[in-house]
Amino acid sequence: MNNKDKNNDNIPEASRCTLAFVLATLLIWGIFDVFDEENTGFGFQWWLIIEIVFIYTVSRYYFTFKNSKK
Repeated sequence: MNNKDKNNDNIPEASRCTLAFVLATLLIWGIFDVFDEENTGFGFQWWLIIEIVFIYTVSRYYFTFKNSKK
């Protein structure tokens, strides 16, 4: 394994931790927003959660497929 591979070993783990932190923050914020304003509609926090999960899933499969060809 060369130096470049050793330096990039923690990138997937870091991206998963960042994703978990952002989603947890948005989820808590969205729940507090629903109870504070007493509206039952979808706030922008929920749309951000959906977009983040979609982009993460698509990019994960794309890079897995791209790296499997090597």
